[in-house]
Amino acid sequence: MLFRQIFRHTHLLCISLLLAACGQPALDPIPELSVQAGSVGAADIDISRSEAVFSGVRGTTSAAQKVVLKNTGDVPLVVTSALVGAHRNAFTLSASRSPLTLAPGSAETLSVRFTPGRAQVGVLRAALRLSSNDPDERRLTVRLYGLSARGEQGSNEPPLQAIVRTLGYTVNVGGRGLILGTRPAPIGAEVRVSRFQKASSGPVTLTPVARYSPDDPLPYGTYTGASRPVHKTVGTIASGFEQSLNPATEDGSRVDFEPSSSPFGFFVGSTRYAAHKTYTQDALNSGPVAHAVRVYPLRNRRGQRLANSYLLAFEPASNGDYQDYVFVVTNVKPAR
Repeated sequence: MLFRQIFRHTHLLCISLLLAACGQPALDPIPELSVQAGSVGAADIDISRSEAVFSGVRGTTSAAQKVVLKNTGDVPLVVTSALVGAHRNAFTLSASRSPLTLAPGSAETLSVRFTPGRAQVGVLRAALRLSSNDPDERRLTVRLYGLSARGEQGSNEPPLQAIVRTLGYTVNVGGRGLILGTRPAPIGAEVRVSRFQKASSGPVTLTPVARYSPDDPLPYGTYTGASRPVHKTVGTIASGFEQSLNPATEDGSRVDFEPSSSPFGFFVGSTRYAAHKTYTQDALNSGPVAHAVRVYPLRNRRGQRLANSYLLAFEPASNGDYQDYVFVVTNVKPAR
């Protein structure tokens, strides 16, 4: 249509010039041709996430995680999806069809599951590759990370180092094996911090990111007081998530909260297999291990330091694996 308009405009201009040269009256004034920038539409892809983290036991299938695709452009979006990478056979993609065609303003959901084979144990990586007709983002990638355990409980559990690698943290926890030992001296990148204070404006966040222990609801939170602690529960890890990354929490649990203005530490409650509270402060621990929490400054997958963010690794029992309960806390700094 635009080409025809330009051709007609040029044709009329030539005729008018010829008539003027022959002393004849020109045609009626030629209307201005308006060409608006961006009048030709384009597809525009938007995705809900850039990575997904899974966990499970070898030979099993995890719950699905969703990747939502949306076309925010004004012409149809055509998307082709595929699993790629060294461990792509450890993941399964469910899509209604491929390629997908999304009308402007519409959305489609892809489902990815972690399905490690019997021989696949440890940290597994792949990617969901999305190719489309979006002129600005022809190819997008959703990184997939899965932690496959040999089994459940005891020596079947994954070590803390594999846990933090899967979660996306470049942290030296002091060893690659399951047992790290219970001596109080710092190991790896561990720091000697037992009490904290808020680092800046905004809330503090406390998120359970792993649990490998026997099952039981597990309350957790903060405490104040160096000798007679006053507890403030922030949340409870729900039953049924005792061998997983990113365990679910019970209703009413919070991620962010406003801490005390006084220095505070972190605790987890008692369970049937560990009938005592466990604290970041060694002197308060009455269980079999005095140094029951190891604290590590956090770094992302690229090794960049995450300001005012720490990993809390709890050992309420006695074997020294420090992955019974693992938390990430943000917006805190060591108490003065």
